[in-house]
Amino acid sequence: MSRTIELIGRYEGEKFRFNNPGGESVTIGSIRLAGDSKELAKRYGVEDPDAWLTVKGEGSDLLPSSTYRFLGTFSSYFNRYQGKQEKQFHFRTFVEHVPQDPDGLVKYLTDNGRGHGIGPAKSKKLVAHFGSEDVLSICRNDFLQVVAVAGIDREQAESFSALLRLKQATENARVEVDAILKGHKFPRTLGAKLIKQFGNEAANIVKTDPYCLMQFPRVGFKLADALYIELGKDPSAIVRQALYMWYSMASDISGHSWFLASEVVGKLRECVGPNADYREAIKHGRELGQSNPDHYGAIASVRSDGKEGSIQASGDTLWLAEGKVAAQEQWLAELIANAMKESKSCLSK
Repeated sequence: MSRTIELIGRYEGEKFRFNNPGGESVTIGSIRLAGDSKELAKRYGVEDPDAWLTVKGEGSDLLPSSTYRFLGTFSSYFNRYQGKQEKQFHFRTFVEHVPQDPDGLVKYLTDNGRGHGIGPAKSKKLVAHFGSEDVLSICRNDFLQVVAVAGIDREQAESFSALLRLKQATENARVEVDAILKGHKFPRTLGAKLIKQFGNEAANIVKTDPYCLMQFPRVGFKLADALYIELGKDPSAIVRQALYMWYSMASDISGHSWFLASEVVGKLRECVGPNADYREAIKHGRELGQSNPDHYGAIASVRSDGKEGSIQASGDTLWLAEGKVAAQEQWLAELIANAMKESKSCLSK
């Protein structure tokens, strides 16, 4: 497995773009490496770290001439124009890199100052007045000084400061989220989707409840559960037991809708051990099913008077099903019953 590394580089622009089978936009472009990233790339087989490096990944909001931190892995491809194998960098996520040199800071402030009264001239003035080490901190946290030096109105300075603080928090959050997700086979766009849905609290939400990832496409129980265990969560927690019972039914390929509870509990004990609290797990799943049968982990139950007997509220045999499957069957049964009533009504006329 290729090692995940971070490269810093200025994005020069895209060569072309296409949609992968999952529908996500894949960009192939080039970057100019900066600083220590050149030496790092050389260690991974890049012949000329001063030349353009091809990058590939999901995401269409990269801006030419902007500098980013890319997190991903190196691979080789055949450059048919050069007639040889070359290295390219597959990024799984990226965040805007905040430069430390005066020219880079001027560009960063200018790019983010559009619409807030901050252009190239005022950006240069801010960097010259406050210095490279302090200008970002002051622009983020002391908008009155920005008003005094840049000569913009208070409202513009406040909105500019708020934007810089938000971007800082978002950049940190994306790095945190990717650090949690890396090493697993999650979709490459998952980090961006988490930030979009949960904002800067995304990393904390995932660490608290890794199973929340199951609401996103191509994230199943096994992926979320592996992360749950890796994060040191309680393997015998009721929520995990309920989800495992649900998963054992959802992943069954026998074609059955309903399963004997004893069989499902047997599979649960194989996972959790003899101390599995299946009663509380079933209760948890049923409560979830009653509030939202389509939710992952939702369980429905019925009783019958024996394995082949009719459904009885006080029956001695318990059956379990996925919440959404039970809801679909109920909907279909009601649809057929209503159709039969209408048919009888028409015949009696």
